[in-house]
Amino acid sequence: MIGWLKKLFKKEEQEDPTLIWGILSSEDHYEDGFSMVLRISQSGRVYDARFWFNERADAKHIIEHFQETMKPLELDMKEYELVR
Repeated sequence: MIGWLKKLFKKEEQEDPTLIWGILSSEDHYEDGFSMVLRISQSGRVYDARFWFNERADAKHIIEHFQETMKPLELDMKEYELVR
């Protein structure tokens, strides 16, 4: 009975969100698209990662966010492919 109650009230383990902390650099590659090096944190680690966008307008959301605030931006990694 106690085991059942513990399972009932057990908090679901949640994965740490991936956060963007800032833009380190950006480059326009004309035909290839637009790239940005972003400072991100994921699973307790902080590192720099290059993100590629097909259109500059796709990156504009991130640029505008950091022009308005210094708060980190949460990134849904389901929408991106991690390439190492």
